[in-house]
Amino acid sequence: MNNLISKILFLIKDTKAEAGEVYFIDSQSTRIEIESGKPAKHIIEERQGVGIRILDKQRIGFAYTTDLTLASLKATVRAAYHHAQLTTPNPNIYLPIKQEPLLPLQIFDLEIKKISLEEKSELALKIESAAREFDVRITNFRITRYSDELQKIIIANTFGLNYTYQRTKFEIFTSPLAQEKEFSEIAYVSDYALRFRDLKPEDFGHQAAQKAILKLHATSYPTRKVDLIFSPEICAEFLEAVAPALFGENVMKGKSLFQNKIEKEIASPVVTLIDDGRLKDGPNTTPVDDEGSSTQKSILISEGKLMGFLHDTQSATHFKTNPTGNARRYSYFSLPKTSISNLYLKPQEISADDLISQVKDGLYISGLLGLHTINTISGDFSVGATGNIIKDGSIGQAVKGIALAGNIKDSLLSINSVANDLRFFPTGGGGSTVLISQVSVSGE
Repeated sequence: MNNLISKILFLIKDTKAEAGEVYFIDSQSTRIEIESGKPAKHIIEERQGVGIRILDKQRIGFAYTTDLTLASLKATVRAAYHHAQLTTPNPNIYLPIKQEPLLPLQIFDLEIKKISLEEKSELALKIESAAREFDVRITNFRITRYSDELQKIIIANTFGLNYTYQRTKFEIFTSPLAQEKEFSEIAYVSDYALRFRDLKPEDFGHQAAQKAILKLHATSYPTRKVDLIFSPEICAEFLEAVAPALFGENVMKGKSLFQNKIEKEIASPVVTLIDDGRLKDGPNTTPVDDEGSSTQKSILISEGKLMGFLHDTQSATHFKTNPTGNARRYSYFSLPKTSISNLYLKPQEISADDLISQVKDGLYISGLLGLHTINTISGDFSVGATGNIIKDGSIGQAVKGIALAGNIKDSLLSINSVANDLRFFPTGGGGSTVLISQVSVSGE
């Protein structure tokens, strides 16, 4: 493979462009779907592809291919060079130069090729069995899915930077249906691990069943201001929705409510927001980002004060700072864009149970709809929600047909406590049980 990368770099240099970059992925994946209590589908895929960026006169050209023959690579390099002549110059564009040693992050499962299809199917079936055993009201599943992926990634450029690393990721998903009398509810739950043996299908099945059961017998709820408890999953989803306001490229374009707010109070003192690209067992942990910049632990908000933003090379140049290692690509066929790595709130020393017990009259929020509609420029949002009434510290009756309205900044300022039950979800958001004081709820 090193010979292939060297050939591409030679072809790039032969164009006489200022610089160029190669991003190569070799991916092997498995997906198994369970329907009606038995494996219904399994898909095994192997994919290879290379994305090529060429920098010339402050202009970037991009092209990609899955055909790794010399003739195709030559054509792809020519296409990238041609595109560079057509784009608008951008003085913030550059390719990383500094090569640093790769840290041993333990993001690769050495056993992945030894795991049989039968073992993978059995794990998925255990999820459904555990959910049914948890409560007889779990009667069916829309779908249960197991998937895994092994990736070999190479990032190299004409300045001499050359990184190669491998990573694995295993994901599970289920959607149990709970039924009692005329009531029925479905829950959607996902989890991940970086090593197959770290997946816990029985625990996962129990959690999924409990989430579905808690949604039964939902009633209406009056319009009022009330204390909210976000579940870890909802906390993670909310942070992921807010995150674009903390991307340097959005701040640079005037598309963030946090523009010109560095070192100002934007959240309550209990809020310390961290993005850690090297977090142990994090879903998006890698030694470098998809431009070749080293990943790092970035403190974005410290005890309520805004400390910085997440940067790729472009926004880092604009703000005269260093990249934070947050340039991510969907695959070889996409350009790098700023994204989170492993984003989470620093937990306090209080358990989730103790936190919930403090709420005399409130709502436990376990579902949010429409988070993608949050306006990260104004900060305003209005989203649908589901959850349960909290009365005297206990979670009880399910509620439906409610909406939460407010502003990102007001919500951050209203965070009262962050429990110590931090967990991460497949997309990179980490969540804890969180208490948010006096949020406007629209109901009947």
